[in-house]
Amino acid sequence: MNDNLADMVKSSTPSTPPDVVDLEDVVEEEIDEEVTEEETKDDNLINITSLLSWFENNETMFENLKPVKVKIQDGDPNNLILSVQNLEGRKNDDKKIMRIILGFENAHKIPFLNLQAIAMNIFKNNNFRVLYPTNIEDIFVKCYSVNNGLITIFCSHHGDLLIPYVIKRIKRKDKNIEIITNENKDNLDTILSQDADLEAIQLLYKQSVKVVDKLSDNKSVIEWLLGRQKDILDINHLLQIDNLIIEIMKG
Repeated sequence: MNDNLADMVKSSTPSTPPDVVDLEDVVEEEIDEEVTEEETKDDNLINITSLLSWFENNETMFENLKPVKVKIQDGDPNNLILSVQNLEGRKNDDKKIMRIILGFENAHKIPFLNLQAIAMNIFKNNNFRVLYPTNIEDIFVKCYSVNNGLITIFCSHHGDLLIPYVIKRIKRKDKNIEIITNENKDNLDTILSQDADLEAIQLLYKQSVKVVDKLSDNKSVIEWLLGRQKDILDINHLLQIDNLIIEIMKG
């Protein structure tokens, strides 16, 4: 059995799936001050700005959401209003996905990576996931917002896959985050071609039991896990899959 997966199995219990982040524990208290950006010219650092500033300073290309300019008498300028496609995919008579209006209070206090994003999804309780390319070839960042905090997942772009390899939590007062490279980048094909430890994977991710006969090597497992993420709306579940892939790819 793969040593990394074996350790995860030993440390988990049937009632507590391994490496599931409890969103209530990610951020212990409310952020009570504005996020201010500190410019840096270091190519290995990503500046952190606020959600409000990012939407004010970037042209959004997202098909599923866009900012809404609304003039409200005595309205709070620090709130952000977005028009977002409904999560259930309900369509109108013209077969277009209907939109809903979401508001972010105190958007100037919500941290956001100051990179040009290529995708953004908003989930329940206004938590969101954003995907960014970086200035380093084949390194992308998935970023989850949870209770006004940020969890970043660095990913390798390998073929058609975005493979998570490290998780970094951003503290409230952080002004930037360092880009972390993948130590196994030269061994990705070797690790992907290895036989998957299907016994451990079934124990760590119960949903795999139904498709285990279709899985063989690590690549087939990771392709299946990444495919599942497309339809998942729960950040805890998304992080559980990211964690599992990271353990598999340690080789």
